[in-house]
Amino acid sequence: MLGLLGAKLYFSCLRVPGSIAYAVSHPTLFRLCIDCLQVPDICDSRNVSERNNFEKLAPFAISTLESLLPLLNFYEFDSDASTINLLTSKLCELAGTEFSNATVDFNQNFLNIPERERRRQRYSHSYVLTSLAYQGLSFLINSDEHDEKKCICRYILHFLSRHILCCKVKNVPIPAKFLNIKNKAVSFICYSLQNNKNLLSELTSTALKRLCLKVEDKSDFRVAASHAVFTIMFSLYANDLAEFINWLLQLIDSTETSSRIFALEVLGFYWVTTYHKLTKQDYEKTKLYIFLLYLLFLPF
Repeated sequence: MLGLLGAKLYFSCLRVPGSIAYAVSHPTLFRLCIDCLQVPDICDSRNVSERNNFEKLAPFAISTLESLLPLLNFYEFDSDASTINLLTSKLCELAGTEFSNATVDFNQNFLNIPERERRRQRYSHSYVLTSLAYQGLSFLINSDEHDEKKCICRYILHFLSRHILCCKVKNVPIPAKFLNIKNKAVSFICYSLQNNKNLLSELTSTALKRLCLKVEDKSDFRVAASHAVFTIMFSLYANDLAEFINWLLQLIDSTETSSRIFALEVLGFYWVTTYHKLTKQDYEKTKLYIFLLYLLFLPF
């Protein structure tokens, strides 16, 4: 609690005009304050005391985030990328706080919503934390003041992919709350692509390839990840989409069985979706290709 209060005070000092001239900003101190942005993980916990601790700390974390977010539009990060790495990881971690199926409005500026209105709308602490975290990620992506925008976007896509892969899940089937977190991450990536496709399209295509290679070899995880990949890929530029599909076709020849199966699942979603748009000639070609893929997996 004291750490969160100290971090809030420091972020408030950084927002004072002229603070940079007086050397208030220091990378190490900034990272220490960012590191204080953590609350108990209650997503996979049934411990009542942890939930009580979360409810006690959440208001302080929200207040600290509200002091931090305005900085993200103009703060200059150090060149070693360690600050960016820590900041994006913390924001992505907080983005997974809300595990209900409540929809997050990424266009809504939560900083401008007063506390009374939040109470009237009955927003939970976890929902507010998640909304503020995604708003902070949007600030990082869309700000024109950062020279490290590509680096920032790579880190954001990397850490959000952990939600898509459901890395915290230990057993199957995957609980609905983790799928809700995954869906929010997918929605945010699609939203960001729609608003900043020039910057994110190629980076997202690369991130999707890495994600495809990290999916756990269990049907539940493959289905969850393939739905996410299929949803995101159609927000890419046409040339990036075509290149990604070509990469999936090459992945079918991988020596890893799990990679081949996952590529087939994603392409299966693609073919089912485009089935009604195919001409008769294209349909015959598709049937032939699927038959060849079937032969590929026949035991000999």
